[in-house]
Amino acid sequence: MNSTATQLSVVVASVSGRCYLESCLAALGCQEGAVGTEIIVADRLGAEVGELVAGRHPEVRLLSFERSTSVAELRARAIRAATGAVVAIVADYCVPAPDWCLQVVGAHLRYRQLAIGGAVDRAVTEGLVDRAAFLCEYAAFTSPVVDGEVDDLPGPNVSYKRRLFDNAPELLVDGYWETVLHRELVRRGQTLRSEPKIQVQHRKRYRLQRFCRERYHFGRAFAAARNDRCSAARRAFHLLAAPLLPLLLTARAARKILRHHRFGSLLRMAPLVVLFTVAASVGEWMGYAFGPRRGAVELC
Repeated sequence: MNSTATQLSVVVASVSGRCYLESCLAALGCQEGAVGTEIIVADRLGAEVGELVAGRHPEVRLLSFERSTSVAELRARAIRAATGAVVAIVADYCVPAPDWCLQVVGAHLRYRQLAIGGAVDRAVTEGLVDRAAFLCEYAAFTSPVVDGEVDDLPGPNVSYKRRLFDNAPELLVDGYWETVLHRELVRRGQTLRSEPKIQVQHRKRYRLQRFCRERYHFGRAFAAARNDRCSAARRAFHLLAAPLLPLLLTARAARKILRHHRFGSLLRMAPLVVLFTVAASVGEWMGYAFGPRRGAVELC
């Protein structure tokens, strides 16, 4: 990489609120090491974020969109606008470690993989709902993560060599869906790399009803996005197999949780885990059958 050029573009979709974004940007603003970095915030919240960026982080490149813009589209727009040799994505509710930028760029210099991810560790420790929601989503990505090739990477802490999107712009046509993208990379013969030194702290708090709604709408939007990439026969298969999704997703979540946590922790959270996976499963079935629900984009 040319040291005088932008080495790293950091993409942040601003959807969770000013307080979360402020912590994320503060951490990005005091990173260790000399890394040529641009920070791109794709925002759908409006004035509160504009004031934050103008007042405290004028170095940030702010892209403003309508509130109805999905997270997937926000990230895709920011990725297209990025100029760095490496494009990294971090969630606005995550706080990168002090050496995060350095570790991301270093990993892409060391390894050939186009996609490299790291660890997502929970900073919020109180509240059963918080713990259950976090583990449902990120149990497989808590420290210590695998140092090597893996079958998936965490959406809140992942990075790509820029040439991936330059050579295959069709990957962003339906927005940036990390699960869809990573499966497509594997299908094309690529491997995914996990690097334990790339770390972020997850600080989001959850409310039971809202998280269930988020899981439903995310599942629906995810399935709707997959519809555009699969044949009619494959879509019919997804519809017929959908009733098995609660069992499959619950088993998958349980396996991820047990990989890093005690069996007793799983038992305490089991009712919530089942509830969250059922919500996501119903959403997926609706997405395969009827596509995305208009007007619910703010939840996914």
